Amino acid sequence: MSTITLNLSQFAFGLGATERLTLAASMPFHKAYHKADAEGQAAMQSDFVTSYVRGNLNITPEKAAKIVALKRVERSAEEEKAANAASAKFRYHIVRAEGSSRNEVDLLKAAVAAYAKLTAAQKRKFLSQI
Repeated sequence: MSTITLNLSQFAFGLGATERLTLAASMPFHKAYHKADAEGQAAMQSDFVTSYVRGNLNITPEKAAKIVALKRVERSAEEEKAANAASAKFRYHIVRAEGSSRNEVDLLKAAVAAYAKLTAAQKRKFLSQI
């Protein structure tokens, strides 16, 4: 069997092309994630991370679930590296948070929701303090 020689430029090109294609392919999941409630988002993240770890380490779904359930310090170095990569890929492909603007929107939504839950007396007291 002959070997294939791959130089750094070819490797980088292939990696870049793969990232472009997977980012485009993940758009429906990105949209679904942002339409989901907190519970749905957590379920998507858990499924993604477990499946990524499974594929990265070439293990069974049961073993991947056990690894993901472990605390950071309980995982081997290889398992931790796979779990960290999975979380990073989830943020990049699915969450796609852009800078701090996403965090500001989330903070504003939380503040509006908290304000809506206040009683009329609490709202008057809050407004008098600003």
